[in-house]
Order: sequence, then C-alpha cells, then structure tokens
Amino acid sequence: MRDPRISLGGSEYLAQIHGLVTGRPPQVDLELEQRVQATCRYGIQQGWVASAHDLSEGGLAVALGGSCLSGQRGATIQLPVGTYPRWDVLLFAEGGARILVSVPPTEQTAWEAYVQAQLPNAWTRLGVVNGEHTELCIDTCNNSPLIKVTMEELALAWRSPLPKYLD
Repeated sequence: MRDPRISLGGSEYLAQIHGLVTGRPPQVDLELEQRVQATCRYGIQQGWVASAHDLSEGGLAVALGGSCLSGQRGATIQLPVGTYPRWDVLLFAEGGARILVSVPPTEQTAWEAYVQAQLPNAWTRLGVVNGEHTELCIDTCNNSPLIKVTMEELALAWRSPLPKYLD
C-alpha cells in the first residue's frame, strides 16, 4: 500500500544511510494538514495531549526517539499490521499531516473520541509510554522487536552519527 503523502524521497534516512538526495518528496495535502493541526491544537488546549512531535523530518522512529529522550520516558510501540511493505518506509518515511502525540491514560478516552470524530480513519494508536529511564521498544505485528534500546543507548545514538549504528 503506497501513500503518496509519505515518502523516503528526499528523506534524512536516504541522505544519512545511503548518501542519497533523490526520490519523489511526499505530496502535500493542505486540507488534511489543517485538520490534523487543528485537532492537535484543540487537544493541547483541552489538556488531553501531554506531548506532540511532527513526523516530517526522520519519520516515526526519529520522532519516537526524540520524544522518549525529551520526556525521559520509554515507550512500547506496536506497529500497525500491513501498513507498509517495508519496515524502513514505516519507520523513516517523512511527510506532513502526521503528529506523534502522547496522552495521559486519564485523557485517552476523550482524546480518542475527539480524534475519531475529527479525523476518522486518519489516526492510529501505536502504544504506551512507559516509566522513567526505561527503554524504547518498537515491535512488529507478531511481537518481534525491530528496535529495542535503553534510554542510555538512545541518548548515545542521538548524539552520534546514525550510520555508525547501522553498519
């Protein structure tokens, strides 16, 4: 399934891992972008959203890493089944109208009801935020970890060049 609004074309992943600045960049859907931004702003105003990070530069994996580091909390993520044929696309594709948010458990029902009303079929629950100084674990649909790093490993990787860790 290919979504033209999400692409590795011109991405940080291609530049850092493959040394390429090539490919078709993501298509912009201004109407969806406006709806996503408005929904997120409203959630923040209501106190439902604890944190928010866009997925435009580096994709989902980079946003998750940055969010875990800034909040000093781990997360357990369950990737959606059958979303993309390749894991690198799912983890590192860039595009607009995508925001990773964390929501306190007490606000989850209100937030999800609002998001479903505003953005039906345009959002996904990915997982849970864990305790302080734990780990980031990104699992596949069959509970097989793709990425599992402690906060210390994540901080070290964040300060170092990415290709060093993927050789």
